[in-house]
Amino acid sequence: MSCQTCHKQGKAAFGKNFAKPYPHSVGMVKSKFGVAQVKLDEMIQFCIIEPMAGKPLAWDSKELAALTAYTQKLQNEFLGLFSGIQISRNLLLNVTLL
Repeated sequence: MSCQTCHKQGKAAFGKNFAKPYPHSVGMVKSKFGVAQVKLDEMIQFCIIEPMAGKPLAWDSKELAALTAYTQKLQNEFLGLFSGIQISRNLLLNVTLL
């Protein structure tokens, strides 16, 4: 399994939740683990555990740091696609890409 298993269209598969800054609430994490909000590295760990059924990475590992940095880059690119466009009634993005 990989990220593409659930996010088949790459960045296009991410919804408005991906536009929210971390930490934020994620439905899958809340329903399966009872956690109200997650940081980005925690979200990656939850994805590895469920639905990928994998072993979580060590919190201080280079792999987790790399996946977190890569996912942050994807989020910045995703936000850039919608910069200045209202994604939902309550979320108007004004994003400056790094």
